[in-house]
Amino acid sequence: METRANYVWVGAITLLLLAALAAAIVWVVGFGSSDRKQYDIFFPQAVEGLTVGSQVTFAGVPVGKVDEMNLWERDPQFVQVRISVRNNVPILQGITATVLGSFTGVSTI
Repeated sequence: METRANYVWVGAITLLLLAALAAAIVWVVGFGSSDRKQYDIFFPQAVEGLTVGSQVTFAGVPVGKVDEMNLWERDPQFVQVRISVRNNVPILQGITATVLGSFTGVSTI
């Protein structure tokens, strides 16, 4: 029977198992892969009622949310709104976006 344990090997194997567990969790969750696409929309008018987290709809169906809102650096008369929508939404070149206000004051795109 061994009277002296090898703590270096026990620690190394423990760290190796923890690293393998972390890699497995990252792989299962799909860290880094996104199921959403981001688009920038530039509005020449005020976007009152629109906030970060507001809903984005396509043909009345909720498909995403507003991620950021800033004044456009090149021309501050425009409001730059970054949205993220699901990959399966058929957004084609030339589609226009509008801000829809509601009676409650919450707006959507």
